[in-house]
Amino acid sequence: MGASVIRLTGGDAIVAEKGDVVWAADRPTLHLPDGTSTALRATVVASRVEGSLVIEQFHLSVGAPNEEVVQQTLTL
Repeated sequence: MGASVIRLTGGDAIVAEKGDVVWAADRPTLHLPDGTSTALRATVVASRVEGSLVIEQFHLSVGAPNEEVVQQTLTL
C-alpha cells in the first residue's frame, strides 16, 4: 500500500453554534486508489473550552456494507 492514497473531499457542510457548542454535518466523499468513490455521512459536535474547540462526538458512516465500500473481505 506504499503508493496507495485514500483521499477524502468535503461536501457542503452545515455548521451551527449556540453558546459554547458547535455542531456540523457533511456528506464528504471517500476516494479509493482504484479510482472509485463512495459518499459518506459525517457529524461532529464540539464545545469551546478555554478558547479551543474540543470534539465531544464524531461519527462517520457509509450507507453500505464494509466489504462493498472497500471492495475486499474484512476479517476481525
